Amino acid sequence: LAIQPEIQQVSVWETSTWRRVSRLQGPLAEAWVVDVSPDGRLLALSGYDGWIRLWDLDRMEPLESIDAGLGRIDSLSFDPEGRTLGVGTIQGAVKLYSLAARQEMASLRGHRSLVEHVAFSPDGQYLASSSLDQTIRIWRAPMWNEIHAAEPIEATPSSIPQGNRKP
Repeated sequence: LAIQPEIQQVSVWETSTWRRVSRLQGPLAEAWVVDVSPDGRLLALSGYDGWIRLWDLDRMEPLESIDAGLGRIDSLSFDPEGRTLGVGTIQGAVKLYSLAARQEMASLRGHRSLVEHVAFSPDGQYLASSSLDQTIRIWRAPMWNEIHAAEPIEATPSSIPQGNRKP
C-alpha cells in the first residue's frame, strides 16, 4: 500500500503487518494518484504536472520518469502483468504506456471530460474507464477498440421511484 500524507513524500506499507516499510522522498511532486504493480515491485504515481514517476520498491529508488505531457493525471492502473500502465487524463483520453519502452502505445478517445478511473480486467483483455461526463467505456485488447459505452441516464423527478408512500 502506498499513500501520500504530505507533498514530496510517499509512505509504503506492508499490508500483511500494516507496518510502514519505507518513506519515499525525492522526485514526487504533488502526486495524488498512485498504483502498485501486481508483483509489488513497482510504484507509479502522478498528479498535476503530467509526469508519471516510477519507483523500484525493492531498492526504494526512483526509476526513469515518463513525461506524459498531459497536464493533470487523474488515475493510474497497472495491467495484471505489470507491463502496461493505463492513465486517465483531464482531457478525457485514456493513455496506455509501455513500461519497458517508457512510451505511449495507445490513446483511447471517447470521453468528453476528465477520466476519473481506469481499471484492467484480471486477464488484462479489457480496460474500463469512467469519466466526469458520466459515461463508462470498455476497451478490448490488443487493439484497444471500444466495445461498449454506457451513456448517462437523465433522471427527472417523475422518473425516480418514490416507493410506497401514503398520502
